[in-house]
Amino acid sequence: MRILSISLLAGCSLTTYDYATCATGAECREAFGFGYTCGDAGLCAPIEVEPRCESAWPVDLFQRIENYRDAIVLGSLFDHTSDTPETQAARLAVMQVNDLSGLDGRTYAIVECTYEENNDYDDRDLIEATSFTTAWLADTLGVPAIIGPATSSAAEAAYAIAAPADTVLLSPSATSPSLSTIDGLTKTDAEPGLFWRTAPPDSLQGKVVAEDMMKRSSDVAVIYGSGSYGEGLAQVFQTEFEVGGGEVTLYPFGDDTERDLAVRNVATAQPDEVLFISAEGTDVAAFLNAAVVLAPYELMPIFLTDSARDDDVLDLASSASDLFDQVRGTAPSVPKGTVYDFFSVAYSGAFAPAAASDSVYTAHTWDASWLAIYGVAWSAANEGGITGTGIARGLRQVSAGTDVPIDPTSWSQVQASFDEASPIDVSGASGSLDFDPDTEETTASIDVWTIVDGSFVTVGTTEP
Repeated sequence: MRILSISLLAGCSLTTYDYATCATGAECREAFGFGYTCGDAGLCAPIEVEPRCESAWPVDLFQRIENYRDAIVLGSLFDHTSDTPETQAARLAVMQVNDLSGLDGRTYAIVECTYEENNDYDDRDLIEATSFTTAWLADTLGVPAIIGPATSSAAEAAYAIAAPADTVLLSPSATSPSLSTIDGLTKTDAEPGLFWRTAPPDSLQGKVVAEDMMKRSSDVAVIYGSGSYGEGLAQVFQTEFEVGGGEVTLYPFGDDTERDLAVRNVATAQPDEVLFISAEGTDVAAFLNAAVVLAPYELMPIFLTDSARDDDVLDLASSASDLFDQVRGTAPSVPKGTVYDFFSVAYSGAFAPAAASDSVYTAHTWDASWLAIYGVAWSAANEGGITGTGIARGLRQVSAGTDVPIDPTSWSQVQASFDEASPIDVSGASGSLDFDPDTEETTASIDVWTIVDGSFVTVGTTEP
C-alpha cells in the first residue's frame, strides 16, 4: 500500500516528500511533479542532476523545481563539443513556444544531455554515454520525447533504451538506411513508430552519389567507417554503382589506424576515384590531411558526404587545402524559403555570433523540436495524456490537411486543429516534411557541392 504524506494530500508544502513510498519514478512525478524520482530507499526524493545533463532551458529548471512541477519537459541528446548548433536550435523552439504561453499555460522545458567522450564526465565511450544519458532522460526524468541523437550509431543505441520506456526519438541527422525499419517495417496509427527523423534516409544520398560518380569513373574505392551510417551508405552506393556497370572496392575502418592504412592502400591501388564516408567530421579532416602527403591523391577525384559539408572540417583540414579543388560531395539541400528565413533571423538573434548556417542540420533540428512540441499538443488533446506513443501518433497528423508553416505564429492554429483531432500539413525550415504513412520517412532534394576559395558551393540539385 502506498502512503503519501498528509501535507501532500492537503496541498501544503512538499518538504515532507520523504514520507511517500514508491516503486517507480513515474509514481513520484505523478504525486509531486517534475524533478522527483524514486530513490534507493523506496521513497520519493528530488532527482540528483546527472553532470552530462546539467544544461537546461529554462536555465533554473533544476535549481527551482518547485516552479516547474507542471512543466512539459523534453530532452535533447547531442555531442556538446561538436553539435552546439543543433543543441541551440532545439532550445530555440522551446524558448519560442514559451513566449506563446506554452500549451494551455503549461511551460515547456528541455534538458540538454551530451554523449561526448570526455573523461571530465566519465570513461564511457560514445555508445555507452548515449545509452546512459538516454536512460537518465527516459527513466529518471520520464521525458516523453528526445530531440536527437545526431549520428546513426548513437540513434541505434538510444532507441534500444528509449523505446521500452515509451519515449519517442526525433533525430535531425541520423540518416542510415537501417534506421528505416528499426521500429518495424510498416507503421500505423494504432502502432506508430518511436523513431522519427527530419532528414531523409541515405538511400537517397547513396543513389545520387553513385549517379554523379558514374559520369567520371568506373573503378571506385570506398573508405568507410564502421557503424550504421558508414556501412549503410557504403552498401547503398555499392549496389547502385555496380548496377550501373562500375566496380567498387571497399575499405572499412574501425579506428584511426585502420583509417590511415585504408588511405595508404587506396593510394597503392590508384582507383579512378575515392569515396570517403564517416559520420565524424574529424575523420573526414584526418583523411584529407593524410591523403595530401601521398602522391597518387594529387590528381585523384575525391568524393565526400554530408558530414563533410561543415566549415569546421575545412578548418581542421587546412593543411590539405591543395586537394580542395578535387573534392565533390553530397548533402541534403541547403534550406531556403520564408520559414527558413524566419528561423535564421531568430537563431542569430538568440545566439549571435552563431548563425543558422553553421551546421547542415541546424534547421532540421529546429523542425524536429517544433514537431515534438506539436506531438505533445496532439497527445494531450487526443491520447488521454502526454506519452511517447501519443506524440508519435501526433507526428502522423502533420503531413495532410491544412497547410501550416512551422512558425510561432501558427501555434494557435496547430492547437485548434489538434483539439478537433484534425490533421495539418506542415512545412519547416528544412523544407517540406511529408512523412510517408507506411514508413514514416520524409524525402528531400540532395545537393552536389564543391569547394571554391575555401567555401562550399552547390553545383547541382537532385529532386526526390
